[in-house]
Amino acid sequence: MAVIVFDQVCFTYSPKSPFHSDALKGVDLSFSSTDFLALVGHTGSGKSTIIEHLNALLVPTSGEVRIGEYISSSNKKRRSKKLGYLRRKVGLVFQFSENQLFEDTLIKDVMFGPRNFGDSPEAAHLKAVEALGEVGLPEEYYERSPFELSGGERRRAAIAGVLAVGPKLLVLDEPTSGLDPEGAREMMDLFKKIHERGTGIVLVTHDMDIVLGYAKKVAVVDNGKIAMTGTPAEVFSKDLKPYGLEKPLVYQTIDILNAHGYSLSYQYENLDDLAKAIKEGKKQ
Repeated sequence: MAVIVFDQVCFTYSPKSPFHSDALKGVDLSFSSTDFLALVGHTGSGKSTIIEHLNALLVPTSGEVRIGEYISSSNKKRRSKKLGYLRRKVGLVFQFSENQLFEDTLIKDVMFGPRNFGDSPEAAHLKAVEALGEVGLPEEYYERSPFELSGGERRRAAIAGVLAVGPKLLVLDEPTSGLDPEGAREMMDLFKKIHERGTGIVLVTHDMDIVLGYAKKVAVVDNGKIAMTGTPAEVFSKDLKPYGLEKPLVYQTIDILNAHGYSLSYQYENLDDLAKAIKEGKKQ
């Protein structure tokens, strides 16, 4: 599953009905399964529709998505039948994923995914324990009801349930939504650690500061198409107002300083680094 390719992907909700809506209009996008990719764009731009194609919750109305050995295509003769392969390789964490918890104990909830894919109870338990350790939920929580946990702990439990399956690509839809700044930072640090061990990340978020701090590649989605791609520095150096986006706070600060005589480049990822550079008298 080295490369994921969207080739002229179009998708229409409720075709030939009064609710007809063309959500994707020829999406061309390729990235590595080891990338940390952020999808950004205004509400309704098509971001969530794109990620739901990554594990075939949606199938293109026209065009094709190729994910390793799996092909999701409008052409039924081209479409792969290995849906189980895809669902195991691509884990999707929905916004407010904690609402997906349902078992009477935490350990059973996290074991559900591996058991659903045919693992023995013993193997599923081992994978659940490993995943729970990765998200920072200790052993004394295992026999608790997931509904007794705090909101942040429940979200970690839901993420553990996805990680226990062992995905090669983790797809995250607004994972920090509703969290306080410290909780959001802890959540993103968790995903950074998961990425560093070799799991690819696709992140949908409206927080450009998070994108700058964590993503390695950015794709701007606008009106059902990919408007631009690049590194965070490349994308955020452009005018983003036509796409309903704001630059990260540190880039906004650099723009203000440059308007007052500085010549700072977009090499700083946070305000602390920028402040140190200014203190040291750097203007480049």
